[in-house]
Amino acid sequence: MQSVSMLERWNDGVADLLIHRDRSDIVDRFLAHLSNCVDFDQWYAALFHRHEPAERIGFRGIKQGRDDYEDGLYLLDPFYQQYRRSPEPSVHRLGDLARPGDSARSPYFERYLRKWDTRDEVGYLVPIGGGRCVHLSVSRSHDLPPFERDEVQFLASLVSVVSSVFALYERTDVEEPQVPAIDRVIGRKLAGFGATALTAREGEIVFLLLKGYTAAEIAGLLEISHGTAKNHIKSIYRKLNVRSQVELLVTFIDDLYE
Repeated sequence: MQSVSMLERWNDGVADLLIHRDRSDIVDRFLAHLSNCVDFDQWYAALFHRHEPAERIGFRGIKQGRDDYEDGLYLLDPFYQQYRRSPEPSVHRLGDLARPGDSARSPYFERYLRKWDTRDEVGYLVPIGGGRCVHLSVSRSHDLPPFERDEVQFLASLVSVVSSVFALYERTDVEEPQVPAIDRVIGRKLAGFGATALTAREGEIVFLLLKGYTAAEIAGLLEISHGTAKNHIKSIYRKLNVRSQVELLVTFIDDLYE
């Protein structure tokens, strides 16, 4: 990356953003200009909530949509977990957020990132008030090499710029996505089911139980032992006063109609 020519391209991009700061496509424009400075062929933006499902803002270059992600798999995303840990604006390389023991071969990465053909990812977490946080990831598919160190440093230096871009995006007259009301209700209930009684880890496991995963599958997905997963499930059943996965599902369905 040639620093002088990169800076010239970046300044041209900033000038364009200032001219078009009231446009609803400001996020697309920003990312187009950014990709002229640091090459990437994928991006994904979502809005995280404390007690509601994640909402898609937009994406480009991902070979398959992230519907499973928005249905609740965001709860297992290291970026979402970082958002839950800290409310401060930040930027991270995905590999730096992985828990000890995680790797490119772990079940989460193997099962979900593989289908998006993502080789390397740098993500921003930008709080925008009301407990909400914008998550923007720029990534490279396997058609490109991993980000170099100076590219990651440049991306990391832009966290305040990303925050400003999404502040402008919020002020534009953006049409709300037309999500069926029942889908919003189910998603909200899934994200918050048992939240007052369960720990954060138990909340993750409840979501997976309601999606039909077994204790063994949950253990593999969360990188915990089978015995630990079974102990969490026993604790969940006790706290929610149910005796089986079927009863848990029935309780959840009843909760939908309260």
